[in-house]
Amino acid sequence: MEFIFLTKIKLNRNSCLLLLFILSANCFSQKTIEKEIDATLINSIEINSDLVNSITVFSSNTNVIKVTTKIEGEHYENVILSLIEKDHKLYINPDFTPFFEADNDKLAAHKVQSIEMNLLIPERLELSIKSKIASVQSNGSFNSIFVILENGNCTLQEFVGDAIIKTNIGFIAVYAKEKIFGEALSKKGIIINNLSENINSKYRIFAESKVGSISLFQIH
Repeated sequence: MEFIFLTKIKLNRNSCLLLLFILSANCFSQKTIEKEIDATLINSIEINSDLVNSITVFSSNTNVIKVTTKIEGEHYENVILSLIEKDHKLYINPDFTPFFEADNDKLAAHKVQSIEMNLLIPERLELSIKSKIASVQSNGSFNSIFVILENGNCTLQEFVGDAIIKTNIGFIAVYAKEKIFGEALSKKGIIINNLSENINSKYRIFAESKVGSISLFQIH
């Protein structure tokens, strides 16, 4: 026969607040990094990262680039956001602080549970994104978008511009605001293409996926 003994612990107000703080700190290991840069001399943006889980981009009639990154996980405090401008191109890359080692743990990157990146950029820019894990969402007009994803999905809302989108297993969904010619290829996924008749349009979309489904819609 097993006996279970229950012990009553009396906590005063200060002890309860301390306990609540400790629990909150363990449950909400996160930080936010916000950066803003003048985009006057920038023509394109490149994001090439296998740490980011989600990338959301909004375009606007602005001349600044705003980047907000939310990091959660065991090593959140050791993640930094690098913005490097070179030859009129802005390279955006989350990374670990220099010389960071998590007790010789080679799986440090996997202990960063989530990195979400939100961008506000000028409409005239070219945008390039490459990632093995990230899903990408955009809203607005762009000069062009080039996206290559391994496991994530890609969704373009109210889209205007040229686009080349390639995924491995993720789906592709484009909602074109103007008449844009669209071409879609998928080995195993379902294809819905409402843009194939816009042959003489100014812009072009090419969407390709090995496994994922592709939907190209015309919105008004």
